[in-house]
Amino acid sequence: MLKWFKNRFFLFALICILGFSMLLIRLAYLTVEMGETYYALSMERKSVEISLRGSRGNILDRNGIPMAMNKQMFVVELDKQRMPTGDKQLNDLIYKVVSIIKQNGDTTSLMDNIPIKIDGNGRLYYIWENKSPESQKRDFERWKSDAGIKVDLPAADMLKHLRERFKIDEDLPDDVARDIISVRLDIYINRYRPNAIRIATGVSQKTVAQLETYAGELPGLQISVEMGRYYPMGDVAAHIIGYVGRISSEDIEEYKSKGIDLREAGYDLSIDRIGKMGIEKYAEQWLTASTKDKHGMLWAEVNSTGKVIRVLSETPPEDGNDVILTLDSRLQKAVEDILAEEINKMAAGLPPYEGDKQAPYANRGAAVVLDVHTGEILAMASYPSFDLNLFIPAISNEEYQKILNAPGKPLTAMAFQERFAPGSVIKMMIGITALMEGKVTLNEQVYDAFRYTKYGNEGPVCWARPGVHGHEDFVEALKHSCNYYFYEMADRLGIDKMVEWGKLFGLEGHTGLEIGDVESFIGGPDRRPILKRPSVIAGIKKLMQDERKPYKEFFENIDQETKNRLAAKLANLPVEVTTKEIEEVVREEVGDFKGIKTFAGDVQTGPFFERRWKWRDTLTTGTGQADVNVTPLAVARYIAAIANGGKVLETHVIKGVVSPEGDILHETQPVVVNELDIKPEYLEAARLGMYKVVNDRSTAGGGAGTAVSAFAGLDPSITVAGKTGTAELNSKIEELNTAWFGGFTPYETPEVAIVVTIPFGRTSSNAGVVARRIIEEYYRLKNTQSQFGTVDEVNHLKQ
Repeated sequence: MLKWFKNRFFLFALICILGFSMLLIRLAYLTVEMGETYYALSMERKSVEISLRGSRGNILDRNGIPMAMNKQMFVVELDKQRMPTGDKQLNDLIYKVVSIIKQNGDTTSLMDNIPIKIDGNGRLYYIWENKSPESQKRDFERWKSDAGIKVDLPAADMLKHLRERFKIDEDLPDDVARDIISVRLDIYINRYRPNAIRIATGVSQKTVAQLETYAGELPGLQISVEMGRYYPMGDVAAHIIGYVGRISSEDIEEYKSKGIDLREAGYDLSIDRIGKMGIEKYAEQWLTASTKDKHGMLWAEVNSTGKVIRVLSETPPEDGNDVILTLDSRLQKAVEDILAEEINKMAAGLPPYEGDKQAPYANRGAAVVLDVHTGEILAMASYPSFDLNLFIPAISNEEYQKILNAPGKPLTAMAFQERFAPGSVIKMMIGITALMEGKVTLNEQVYDAFRYTKYGNEGPVCWARPGVHGHEDFVEALKHSCNYYFYEMADRLGIDKMVEWGKLFGLEGHTGLEIGDVESFIGGPDRRPILKRPSVIAGIKKLMQDERKPYKEFFENIDQETKNRLAAKLANLPVEVTTKEIEEVVREEVGDFKGIKTFAGDVQTGPFFERRWKWRDTLTTGTGQADVNVTPLAVARYIAAIANGGKVLETHVIKGVVSPEGDILHETQPVVVNELDIKPEYLEAARLGMYKVVNDRSTAGGGAGTAVSAFAGLDPSITVAGKTGTAELNSKIEELNTAWFGGFTPYETPEVAIVVTIPFGRTSSNAGVVARRIIEEYYRLKNTQSQFGTVDEVNHLKQ
């Protein structure tokens, strides 16, 4: 026996047998004795990969004051690992959670993943029903693909189909079923992704407390905290700041047209927010923290409730960049407050707007304060405004309709997205153009004969009574805003020269504003048919329905689509079209009929007459009427060019972009679009005339300046030059006039241009009063600027 122990092979085999026996005994202990314990632990703890997102960048004013920032928000989610898998149990869970959220007034916080809505009458409809057929089909097919739907059904039938698919209780009303389906669709769409299913974002603490109270009855429920958008100044600069919202199909298509696939870029289409308008939209590339290059990652061990027990590794995310605006938020708020206060007083006829200065229909207005040397916008207000926080996390349909239908069009940025006839504010450009083209000299005087009768006795008139203005040169004509003088200049120049110089002065086209402005234009015979096309079409349709016409009975038997097509085709004909040519188009579309010649003649002398450019239009273009249509921002740029010596600048609202580490990623530099080649004495004459408008109280030779009363008693240390403008909408109803004031300050060394526009403001002096208050506020803030450093220091991004 001993000899076996001397055999080395035997010993090796024995050791192996003993070793394996010990391992088997240990394995049996772990699997049999401790199996359940370790299985429970394995179920309670697991390693997960969690995507980390940084915070969206802030939007700050030029002094670093936040205008858009982030704050903590409560998020209600379902953990897919812990929520029920059965249809009934899952539907009951969703129903309970959604009910609690709704009961606490957080309905708008709910995620909405179903494109079927219910209107006030209980009608079910798709959200894309008002889009073009092509867009409807594209959106429908994309949604069907994402949601795993194989059938094409109307909205009501589709909801029924989804109720059956997800086994929704038949007794539940459609609105409740819709809420449950919304979550179920999100679960389906994200079935291969590890992330939790989001039910609501931005719920109240009351909702959180109630959900946590019933947490034991709500398997899989978890409350997390994330950073959400917040606008600390509410409605201040709302049209400029913009807001963020859920990613829509329109967003996906828009970015795709730019070569960007949002999903591939890193956006989570189900929960991420994206800029919808204003700076939030324009600066998305800088502000966002949703792109892959900014994502972080956490590899962690979590327990059965999803709570992180141990961090295994972490790559922190990067925050978005901060966007610095040119706005001074204090001035911006002051301008908005002044507009609101003065327009309300104007409408009520309170001092100083009593009697013939009361503007009963005034309910909106705009104001711009522009740096004349850089084109930076210090303030740009459109009144009324709206609270941006209503859109976070989502605005209810009731609230949206309330804003949409409110007086004064709160959603419209009047300062840069609407055009108005500028009235006499355009007269500096007309006078300088006449001087530059050699049509007049600085010393030449034109006698104001009240009515301009060169082309007939129906010519336009000056606003002042006959004999008041007398002989006027350029400077005095500006001071008194003498219409007759500028009718004469317009006649000498002709429309083409006024359009040409309007473009040079920045009154044609866009201003360069980053967030987009509508085009301004002087107008003229080439643009007239385009501008009048809608009214021409409406006029033709009206003729077809005219009871007095012999062709009315014929058109009654023509379907509306054909009539619409005929009207559109006729409106496309050239201005110099003959009656015979009109007849030919009518025959091609609807055939011959009794009265066709009469109809063609009526179209020619009626609706088509509006398309023709007439001598009177050329004259009134010289006073900012006819087809002249400009934005308040474009006028501010034009005033700035006169003030700064002839430099037409791009306007800007973005000063720069700064990374979270403080590096300057972008800094906007002044851009001179055009440097006007104007004799210095002509510009000086224009500035002198504007100075007299505000300051010359002399009543001799035509009266005091047209804005003297508005600026009476102004602090003598503040010097202002400006021009009033009253644009008529209807010459018989002065209450419908648009009131303008455009000026710059200080007169000696201009810093800023100020423009105020008030539709239905009745008289230009009303706009002058508003502009005065804004100028006073500008100087008040300027004198307190020391707390931020010198003005020059503040105007540059801090390194």
